[in-house]
Amino acid sequence: MATIHELHKKLVNKEISAVELTNAVIAHKAKVEPTVHAYLSDSHDRALATAKTVDELIAKGEAISPLAGIPGAIKDNICIKDQPATCASKMLETLFLHIMRLLSNVYKIIIILALVNLTWTNLLWVALQRILH
Repeated sequence: MATIHELHKKLVNKEISAVELTNAVIAHKAKVEPTVHAYLSDSHDRALATAKTVDELIAKGEAISPLAGIPGAIKDNICIKDQPATCASKMLETLFLHIMRLLSNVYKIIIILALVNLTWTNLLWVALQRILH
């Protein structure tokens, strides 16, 4: 198994493309996920589109960041634009939408100091992050 630094070097040296790497991770995930049950959702199309963009940057000779082109997964308590964030809870699928509707007119006046521990009482902060991004 290669490290992120090794994969980055292979990407920059065009030994492998970001699309090839992403497809390899998707294939591995498909193989092990029926046993592991670690993923809540898929965004393969988005991942492959981003990988293609990274490959285009590399082809133009542009510098890329160390994580560019490296596939990964994000915990479900981190909000990503156009992706659900439910903290792996069926109950929160609709609760977040409700909280976001309630806060949509006030988020501009709330001063956010930091990220906090994720507990049931911190759902407000996750909803705010969803609104602000």
